[in-house]
Amino acid sequence: MDFDDAKANFVASARLGLDSQLRWFGDERRPAQELILDELLPIAHDGLAKAGIDSADADKYLEVLEARVSSGKTGSSWVISSLASMRRADKQASRVDRLNAVVSAMLENQLTGKPGHEWPLATLDRIIAMRNMDSTRVEHFMTTDLFTVNEEELVELVAHLMDWRRIRHVLVEDTEHRLVGLVTHRRVLRFLAGRAEDLEKGIAVKEIMIKNPVTVTSDSMTADAIRLMKEKQISALPVLQDGLLVGIITERDFFAIAGGLLDDSMAKK
Repeated sequence: MDFDDAKANFVASARLGLDSQLRWFGDERRPAQELILDELLPIAHDGLAKAGIDSADADKYLEVLEARVSSGKTGSSWVISSLASMRRADKQASRVDRLNAVVSAMLENQLTGKPGHEWPLATLDRIIAMRNMDSTRVEHFMTTDLFTVNEEELVELVAHLMDWRRIRHVLVEDTEHRLVGLVTHRRVLRFLAGRAEDLEKGIAVKEIMIKNPVTVTSDSMTADAIRLMKEKQISALPVLQDGLLVGIITERDFFAIAGGLLDDSMAKK
């Protein structure tokens, strides 16, 4: 097969998924679903057998692929169908609410262990439930796009990072990528106000960070996280899962939740 044909197949698959038409050997064009079921899966099965992969393991995963292709339900199609279904159900629902419902449904469906083609579509009912603080977990609202620095980095770098990314909290890790501290914008401001002349000396982040910050796990209840932040008088909670840093939840995240509750309250009046 020519490289240009392989490239065209790649682009078509990326754009159209299972709806694409792919070029096969002999200048033959075939629908993606047909090509996968009739040609590629049998080739994969034979290849795994020749590689010595246990047949039970091979069948387990290949059968999932076969069912997914046969049903036409991929991860992307599930997301698109879920969004379209919610738009039809409630034309007043915001895009943010629909996306939140999709993410919430993803998390819950993953916990069931079922393959994606068996997932029910996401519904707006999940958003109503999510706004009840007693029934939601930290993982529903935490930020996973994290900005971290090493404890030996300079305070000046953290200040610039906060400015560039418009964030108020930067997580600090050691050389083993373990969470060891948290730097807030207030800590940076206090340092600049009282020790600005020390910047030229190259002060490390570990000198001003909050050491051993209070943390929660991703499956902690949202209401418990709010109570903890109020009790400790802190503005952010790093989120750990099995000892690894997976996210952060801040007062800004709770402002967004409060905004949703206020919108609901106003809509009922």
